[in-house]
Order: sequence, then structure tokens, then C-alpha cells
Amino acid sequence: MIRSHRITHRRLFPLIAVLALLLSVLALSLRPAVPVSSSASAPLFQTLGFAGEALSASRSVRVKVNGTPVRLAYRLSRSQQPTLLIEPQRIMPEAQVQVLWTPGQVSEAIIPSIQFLGQLSGASSLVLSLPTEFSPDRPGQLVFQSLPLAKTLGTVDLADLSSTLFQEVR
Repeated sequence: MIRSHRITHRRLFPLIAVLALLLSVLALSLRPAVPVSSSASAPLFQTLGFAGEALSASRSVRVKVNGTPVRLAYRLSRSQQPTLLIEPQRIMPEAQVQVLWTPGQVSEAIIPSIQFLGQLSGASSLVLSLPTEFSPDRPGQLVFQSLPLAKTLGTVDLADLSSTLFQEVR
């Protein structure tokens, strides 16, 4: 390379680097504030069971699902439908954790009676409508399964929790 070109390059490249840095900082500071998801998409998330507001129920219990603490709460919705509130206390390490409900004990014989309630995503809270077969006297079990791992992460026997969780509706 010719000496004059080297001198020109040696002077221009630091100048270009400083200008690029200043332009990128200026562009970041002047960009419009765009929310991650618009408020118009809130009904879509609510139909999928994700809670937009803080979960509230008069009674709740903490259980562990594969070592992750999860808060379970029960309440009746405005339409008097039983709903289960599920709030992981930290991000679930497994991907695509499905929440299933069964009216009895979990065994191979009752696989067809297991009903899909929803899917946990990270540390997002869920408000899930319970099936019509649910009753506080015979609450059944929750099953947490990881879809990609194809394994059961844990089960929660709601009958063991019925005295504390479902006391208000009896």
C-alpha cells in the first residue's frame, strides 16, 4: 500500500470509530419508547391464562415442583367458575412446562382423563379455569410435565391441600 494511503487510513479509522459510537448512542437515546407488547394484545394473553395483574386470593399454599417453589391459590371467578392461580417464585428451568389436571391419582390407567389446563412460561403467572368435573371436596391432582423432555416434573395432590386451599368455598 502506498504510504499516503496508510497515513489517510490511520487518521480516518479512529475518526470513523468515534463517529459510529456517537451515532449509535444518539440513535438509542432518540428512539421512540415502544412497549414489548401493546395493551391491545392483553386480551390474547388473558385468554391463554397469563395474569396481567398481581394474583390475589384469600388463601394460598407454596409447593415445590422439581425444586422450583410455586405458589398455588384458588378462587371463584366473577362467573362463579373455579380458577386456580399458579405463580412460580422463580423462572422454571425446564422449557414448556404443561399444567395438567386429573380427577384421581396419577397412573397409567387414567391417562385419557388427564386434562390440559395451561402452560407455564418462565416466571409468568397463570390463572387457569378448572374443568367442570372439579369439586373442592374431590379436587384431584395437578401434573407438571415438560413437553420437550417428555417427563413428569412433579405432581401436586390437591386433596392434601384441600383443608387450607379450598376452605373458603366449603
